[in-house]
Amino acid sequence: MSLPHVFGAEALATTSVLKISQDYQLPTREVEIVDDPYAIFIPWQYTSSAHLLAQILQNGIKARISAETIVNYGHTYLPGTLVITRDDNKALPDFDLKVIALAERYGHSIFSTPTGLSSGGPDLGSNKLSLINIPKILVLGDEGVRSNNFGATWHYFEKVLEYPISIVRVDELRSIDLDRYNILVMPSGNYPQLTEGMLKKMSDWVSGGGKLIAIGGALQKLEGESGFSWVKYSSAEEKQKAEDQQKEEEKKLINRTYGDRIRSSISDEIPGAIIRNKMDDSHPLAYGFPDYYFSLKTGSEVYQLQKDTWNVITVGKDPLVLGFAGKNIKNKLEGSVSYAVANKGRGTVIYMVDDPLFRGFWENGKFLFSNAIFMVDN
Repeated sequence: MSLPHVFGAEALATTSVLKISQDYQLPTREVEIVDDPYAIFIPWQYTSSAHLLAQILQNGIKARISAETIVNYGHTYLPGTLVITRDDNKALPDFDLKVIALAERYGHSIFSTPTGLSSGGPDLGSNKLSLINIPKILVLGDEGVRSNNFGATWHYFEKVLEYPISIVRVDELRSIDLDRYNILVMPSGNYPQLTEGMLKKMSDWVSGGGKLIAIGGALQKLEGESGFSWVKYSSAEEKQKAEDQQKEEEKKLINRTYGDRIRSSISDEIPGAIIRNKMDDSHPLAYGFPDYYFSLKTGSEVYQLQKDTWNVITVGKDPLVLGFAGKNIKNKLEGSVSYAVANKGRGTVIYMVDDPLFRGFWENGKFLFSNAIFMVDN
């Protein structure tokens, strides 16, 4: 049951035996190239799209992202589509040949157009197409960062994207020049050595235009800190409600028997389950996705919807749960946020309650993380 959700694939379950009349044919990539193209379109569909983009940027080719649907030269391109124009790449007269060769190497569909005038949506010279900033990425590691989570993050950049990053110990934040980077990644951890001064430095850097991506346990370190909007409860009323529920649960435990200790404790646990989330598919974090997302939840931390924040991926009422989730934690999950984006000054903080790169196998999570790197705040 979990495999389709790992890859974000549509699937149907049946109790009947299916008779296959012919061999399945794998879909082939689409290629439509005109002579001397005005622009090249690359649909944003999978992690392979991000891999291709990473290689395009490393080859000195400029690319843009469409924030709206474009209809051009007989094709419809959804938000998130990469648009690479000749005008942006005047210094590279053979830019189209390089992009075509890269797309062929990585097996990705590619289209082109002889005109910048669109029959629907923005023209290709519109400000609705934002130029992609070249990511200069710093990842925190060493003490205070969980080794498995750090390893999955490193693997994503080095092996999946084949994109260079810098790695520093958390305590080096005191002296490092953050202005050399535009993205800072905090893999899941408890960050005991992250001081108020270091948090302020990070906060000021974000306000100045940086993008901070905080994952899993890192959120607890930012929770309630000055300069960050992240809180566990959205209001005093919600906090009081949660405390009252906790007291009621504690009362029920008073008369439990010794034999019930394991059964009663697992009501608050979620050792590993797949949760169906609602998704705001108009937000750049959701480009290439439908209006839902199956998240791998491996911890019991729950956060209410955040104020003055884009709650992009949230858990709705009575969510579909695959795997085990205790009764109490399942009730708490309803109406909670899984992934949120907060604008701060000229920068952005992306809060990820669930680690989309967990152990490097959740393929749809890698695509989501790619949106955080390339699509959000560009």
